[in-house]
Amino acid sequence: MLKKGSEIEVEIQHINIAGKGIAKVDGINVAVDRVFPGDKVLIKIKKSKKAYAEGEVIKLIEQSKLRIPTKSRHAAISGGSPWEAISYPTQLEFKQKEVERILHNVGLTPDIKQIIGMDNPWCYRNKMQYSFGYDVNMEPVLGLHVAGRKYDCYDVEECLLCENWLSQLLGFIRHETIRKGIPPYRFKTGEGVLRDLTVRVGKRTGEAMVILSVAEPIDEQIIHRAAKHFPNVTSWYTELVTVEKGRRTTRTLKLIDGEEVIHEELCGMTFPIGPQSFFQPNTEQAEKIYKIVADMAGLTGEEVVY
Repeated sequence: MLKKGSEIEVEIQHINIAGKGIAKVDGINVAVDRVFPGDKVLIKIKKSKKAYAEGEVIKLIEQSKLRIPTKSRHAAISGGSPWEAISYPTQLEFKQKEVERILHNVGLTPDIKQIIGMDNPWCYRNKMQYSFGYDVNMEPVLGLHVAGRKYDCYDVEECLLCENWLSQLLGFIRHETIRKGIPPYRFKTGEGVLRDLTVRVGKRTGEAMVILSVAEPIDEQIIHRAAKHFPNVTSWYTELVTVEKGRRTTRTLKLIDGEEVIHEELCGMTFPIGPQSFFQPNTEQAEKIYKIVADMAGLTGEEVVY
């Protein structure tokens, strides 16, 4: 059994279903975040069980030949896209092999068809949620969480998972709120105002919705100024989140500017999307999935389908 706190040098052999790199040490699988097959790393054991362990990287000794230059300036710390350091075709290959390995381990050997990937794996998400919070220096920020850190956030200056104009929106909201002294909400103490910023986009319609989540009401002129600055956003909401000890958390939505819903087109149909609607975040791949399911179902038009 590996000793917690010990430091060892390992070579990563494969990726598991959770996206962690796996190394073998004395017959034990050791899972490590943000590493890839072929990486040689010095790790510190942070959790150790009889047949399983977890480690964290102290130093990258030798880089895998699979690694490619990252595109995002936040790639080194972002928890949102840890696989950016590997080419998209290689990512699909890993996922294919992992599905085959898992099924083989339970005695199944079906004919698994090739993964149908995206034509363009960048800027594809139709929904993003950004957090207000504090960085490691306790400076207020608006962005995403640092990889592996529950509370630490960083200012997002560019996000390659979604529409390019969102970085400009983040900058504007950041300036109108935290730069003017409105503090982010602190989950540990229940103090502060700003919680998160959610953006929904109709990839096929160009319509967009912004939802500013707060712990107490704010000046609605902030929203009206943003609406004038971003005319492509057709729907603006605030969400007041009330947390009281011993009581159920309540969420109250208020339409501040624009339309109640936005719309998205999928499989030849148009769907209204509200602030609480569920919609697959990857429009392009969702359409591919639905078309495949419809073809496999062999529907004639006479059936009732749930």
